[in-house]
Amino acid sequence: ACLIISWLATLITLIVVESNTDYATNKELHWFSTFWRVGSIIFGGGQVVLPLLLSDVVQYETACAARDAVTNVCTSYVTAETATSWITEQQFFAGLALAQAMPGPLFNFSAYIGALAARRAGKNVIVGAMCAWFGLFGPGVMLIFAVLPFWGKFRKWKTYKRALPGLNASAVGLVVSAAVSIVLKVIEASPFPKATVCIGLMCAFGSHVVQLPKGALTLIQAPIVIVVGGLLGLLAHAAEAT
Repeated sequence: ACLIISWLATLITLIVVESNTDYATNKELHWFSTFWRVGSIIFGGGQVVLPLLLSDVVQYETACAARDAVTNVCTSYVTAETATSWITEQQFFAGLALAQAMPGPLFNFSAYIGALAARRAGKNVIVGAMCAWFGLFGPGVMLIFAVLPFWGKFRKWKTYKRALPGLNASAVGLVVSAAVSIVLKVIEASPFPKATVCIGLMCAFGSHVVQLPKGALTLIQAPIVIVVGGLLGLLAHAAEAT
């Protein structure tokens, strides 16, 4: 109970303090607060965190790109990152690709974002990485240890068992929703959208449909697919350049 109260008190305090302080003068606080908030509301898996992180760490602004010569009415708009954006959209997706290509939980992606945000802000990159990493992992760790004393009894409750299929379905739905959101954003940001879709489908086929012979190759099937996807990306860039 103490851990739950501590987690909730920390969350409320950080939200209140963050909303009443300026990012320019309290960057470390804002980094830690943002990741603590995101880590506190995640349900469904690491992929669910991606759209939330993207909206928090990459800020956009819409500006007029062209105006009508007669009426002076804006006829087209362009969206770009603001000067106060923690990192760029390109850095976000590059880090996501790197995190997905390496072993370990996706939440390690937070350290990458924190380090880049700190470097862009002229702060210590280790401090930035730690603020983001501890902020994202902290709530989950606290809540796990908080519910452990009650878990043995809780999982035997009939109400919980009856609700479990619905909880599982909602978790899967959140993962699918997050995946679709990120896929659409990646396609939008790609210099070759059609090739990106093709590469994604080929990699999905290679990781979930293709069955390699049992043995050492099975253990490295995912890394093989990632490397092949990278090579296809290089070919797509070369084709686009020509």
